Amino acid sequence: MNRHLYRLGTRGSRLALVQAESVANALRQQNIPTEIVIISTKGDRERDVKLSSLGGIGAFTKEIQHALLEHQIDLAVHSLKDLPTVPHEGLRLAAVPTRANTNDIAVLHPRYQHWDELPKNAIVGTGSLRRAAQLAHQSPRLQIRPIRGNVETRLRKLDQHEFDAIILAAAGLGRLGYQSRISHIFPSQILCPAAGQGAIGIEIRGDDTELKLALDCINHPRSMARVTAERAMLRTLGAGCSAPVGALAEILPLHDNNTVPTWRLSLHARVLSHDGKIALEMKDSVCLYGSDSLPKIQDQANLNDSAQTPNDSESQDLAKIQSMADTNPTPPQNGELPNGSDEKNVLEATPSAWLDAAEKLGITVAQRLIQLGANILLHENPEPIV
Repeated sequence: MNRHLYRLGTRGSRLALVQAESVANALRQQNIPTEIVIISTKGDRERDVKLSSLGGIGAFTKEIQHALLEHQIDLAVHSLKDLPTVPHEGLRLAAVPTRANTNDIAVLHPRYQHWDELPKNAIVGTGSLRRAAQLAHQSPRLQIRPIRGNVETRLRKLDQHEFDAIILAAAGLGRLGYQSRISHIFPSQILCPAAGQGAIGIEIRGDDTELKLALDCINHPRSMARVTAERAMLRTLGAGCSAPVGALAEILPLHDNNTVPTWRLSLHARVLSHDGKIALEMKDSVCLYGSDSLPKIQDQANLNDSAQTPNDSESQDLAKIQSMADTNPTPPQNGELPNGSDEKNVLEATPSAWLDAAEKLGITVAQRLIQLGANILLHENPEPIV
């Protein structure tokens, strides 16, 4: 391919730059010259405004997408949970590198050692309506307050005791080297993560086939299939990335006597009312086969009767942040993106079939949630918690 210098657009926060640099380094290792271009977004400029008041959709991506369409940059790197699920005309999601840990975590003020030590009316900070609604549903004794700013700003506010605890994404703290600040890991049964959480999305112009081929070298098909299911579910619900909706897709091997490699892609989704008083859940799965077989949808029962919450010792095991190998690969430690796992070759044999199945799975889960009344919850207009 033409080895001209590719311009990579990103937000200017330290986390965004770490993520952009990991992508740039991976491309440079493939002899693809890359430079980073910092672009300011509305979400960055209006830090004192609640995210729910910024219009929600595209607060951290619109300006970067505009620069991409205007040929001011050649590719854009996003935290995938911030990228709207409805594709922007003229653009495409071209690659998703290996996904990092998907869990939400708590950082406690030093006066507390464990999450369960927080007293009644303890002040917990989050900028996410999804997290706030789930916390209100699970722990109504807590006071949920909004918090904005980058990771360092939020940690400083916590240390100054404006909050008793703050809720953040494990992936972000891992990429910034703040693993030692993690006090508690929330299992996904307690705080279901955002669609695309822990994943980096690389967006390009839809007609740039040469760059798309170049990006295939850092795309992780298993991660792409997982986020495709999550984002299809969110899009079908008509919900934005700031809505009180959680989604987590996982891919695990099925051990049977079938000579064709078989995998199960499961999708767990949760929709809450804005005040957290009502929660709807659904879990379905799809079996995925090798290159000579078409994916076959297999339904699962509603998750309400089958989900089990891990015991406290499991949720307190902070070592899990670095050891969830299959479903949550360890975040890069040296600024570089890790290579795909052994399963990557299997996935690459049938990329369109896997992604089609993931898309259908997400749509199916969303349609069932709508039947349960999810659209009513999402379109109510009470004052959001944060």
